[in-house]
Amino acid sequence: MAVTASNCSDLALPKPEPRRKAKARAKRGRAAWIADIRRQVWQRSRGFCEWCPTWLGVHSGHLHEKVFRSRLRGRPVEEIVNLENCVRLCPDCHSEAHGLKVVRR
Repeated sequence: MAVTASNCSDLALPKPEPRRKAKARAKRGRAAWIADIRRQVWQRSRGFCEWCPTWLGVHSGHLHEKVFRSRLRGRPVEEIVNLENCVRLCPDCHSEAHGLKVVRR
């Protein structure tokens, strides 16, 4: 079969997505996943630090990963940030979790 102008568009390959757009789309997907896990952890804690009885309220507190993200580098976000690996902590407990000395008020 001879290639003509009428059937040439059938042979064209689709242009690949630019890397910048692919990375931005992946980053939005990771951010949405983390936001969803954060919301579920906040609901689980019911406003309290999960290590001490400190009341944190609705919008405060820190999301702490028991196994740090840096130790799981290269794995999908679903394996790193999940309900089993994340806890909601007050700032003092979060500092202690990272090995920093904290003077309690």
